Amino acid sequence: MALGVSGSNGGIGEVYRRVVVADVDAGIRKYEHLLDGIPRDQETARVLYETALSGLRDLREKIVSEQRGD
Repeated sequence: MALGVSGSNGGIGEVYRRVVVADVDAGIRKYEHLLDGIPRDQETARVLYETALSGLRDLREKIVSEQRGD
């Protein structure tokens, strides 16, 4: 049994990365939705959410890039 588990570590890592990407995507959608609801005149709040979105998008790209082997 231990041999089967250790032999599948690559698959576990792949599944884990897909789950993480899905979680990051959900966070991106959430912050996009929240940003849409912030009035244009509330610049400080908009910058905060835009910064969070930028970080999440960068994180997603890094994870996907590592999956591809870039």
